[in-house]
Amino acid sequence: MWAIFPLQDLLALKDKYTTRPAAEETINDPTNPKHYWRFRVHVTLESLLDDKDIQSTIKDLVTSSGRSFPGKKVEGVDESGEKLSKVQLNGKP
Repeated sequence: MWAIFPLQDLLALKDKYTTRPAAEETINDPTNPKHYWRFRVHVTLESLLDDKDIQSTIKDLVTSSGRSFPGKKVEGVDESGEKLSKVQLNGKP
């Protein structure tokens, strides 16, 4: 099963990427017949590749969903002593 998320939804996971007003990110203005569809991305691909925090956030969301493959379920305990379950991808947490 595939899950496809719009880029703007993934960028919204981090405050750093949500500082622009929504009007600046509008992809279509239906009142203007000469307006065309486009998404105005305000970050470069290079900066996203360098942002290990957002990569980690997205990876954690995918692995904690239990829907990643190939994966192996791993049991553990967090700082409060509460039992945790997570999935490892290719042997890496």
